Formats: sequence, structure tokens, C-alpha cells
Amino acid sequence: MSSGKPSDAACAERDYGRSIAVVWLWVVPIMGLIAASALVNTNRTSLPVAGGAFVAGTLWIALGCLLNARHCGRLHCRLAAIAYPVLAAVGVAYVAGVVPRPLLLGLVLGGLFHCPCRRVRA
Repeated sequence: MSSGKPSDAACAERDYGRSIAVVWLWVVPIMGLIAASALVNTNRTSLPVAGGAFVAGTLWIALGCLLNARHCGRLHCRLAAIAYPVLAAVGVAYVAGVVPRPLLLGLVLGGLFHCPCRRVRA
């Protein structure tokens, strides 16, 4: 008996993380984040410039997660699409001097805990 919902295999086929879209949705912004980090750590750019690149890259990744969540419905994608904009806001607050570094570190480390990648069942 079919419930009208796609199976996990069908969802996997629609996952952007398993297609060439992964390059534009996640690899490109991650490379930008790495480059911005290298530039600020070697004093070739200022923290506000690198912070702007971090925020833009994080929001780009969030957009990729949102698109993937709408496309395949994985729980991980839905949660990441919410968490990354929050992380970007914390980054803006840090660059602006509102959030101290220890709090920032705690928020980032808290975000490292990964949820299971399963499709949301309605």
C-alpha cells in the first residue's frame, strides 16, 4: 500500500548533495570561507572584511540547505537551513563587538553536534 510519499531511495536521488549542485551550493562558499580565514589570519585583510565574507558564505550555505530541504525533505537540511542564518547573525554580532569570543566558541561548538539525516515524515 502506497502512502504517496517518496521512499528514502527516491529522496536520496533528489538530494542536491549527491549531484553536481553540491559544488555551487556548498563547495564554492566553503572555499570562500577558507580563503577569508587564511587572509585574516595572515593579516592581509581586516576582521570586518573577513567577517563580511564569513557571513555571506554562511548565508550562501544556508540557502543551499533551504533549497535542498525543499527538494528532498531531509531533517538535517531543514535544521541547517535554520541554524546557519542564526550562526551568521552571531558572526555579525561578534565582528561588531557585541558577542565575546568565549560565547562565540561555545555557540560554534554547540553547532557541531550533527542530527541524523532522515527525511521528515509528515
